Amino acid sequence: MILKVNEYTCVVLDLDDTIYFEYDYLKSAYKYISNVLENKSSNNLYLKMINIYKNKGDVFNYIISTYNNGLTLDYLLSLYRNHYPIITPNPGVIDFLNAVKKMGGVLGLLTDGRSVTQRNKLKALGIIDYFDEIVISEEFGSEKPSPRNYRFFMKKYRDFSFVYIGDNLMKDFIIPKRFGWLCVALQNSKYMIHQYSISDFTDKYLPHFFISSFKDIKVI
Repeated sequence: MILKVNEYTCVVLDLDDTIYFEYDYLKSAYKYISNVLENKSSNNLYLKMINIYKNKGDVFNYIISTYNNGLTLDYLLSLYRNHYPIITPNPGVIDFLNAVKKMGGVLGLLTDGRSVTQRNKLKALGIIDYFDEIVISEEFGSEKPSPRNYRFFMKKYRDFSFVYIGDNLMKDFIIPKRFGWLCVALQNSKYMIHQYSISDFTDKYLPHFFISSFKDIKVI
């Protein structure tokens, strides 16, 4: 698809399963937890955790019941959420960000999650400095699809045209589409944590365009 960008264009992106695959974060967190609990040279626990996850089991319950040494769910969740992840941007993301900035566009990030978790992801991805505005639900006080989150950009960048790129049909597009934003969704991928079926959603939830990756967008 062709995306026209100038100094009066604000392109807002989702983070999880859009800029990177959330499954990679999960694997990074599982590896970190296994390193804390086992010898770092051993992959036994890590591989077991991945296998349990793939079979839709309760990974943390397995760890607590197996180790039986005072581990708590809160502790394991803290390790998961607060670790510094090993993740990389999806194909085409960096070129896309550079192209938007080259054309003078404003870049925003709109994501749900905890502040430390999401900011660690941005730092690990090496992209935090690309964004002119970053809205994280824990810091902002509301989650998508709250209109408040999208209005933040509209109030700050009056008379701009807006683009939103995300992946979650349940919450990403219903509000920006109502506000007249151009909405673009990443198609399902086997690497995505949350899969969707287009047939389950009415038109108001659907984006204007679907792409397979950021390589499908040509910024002019």
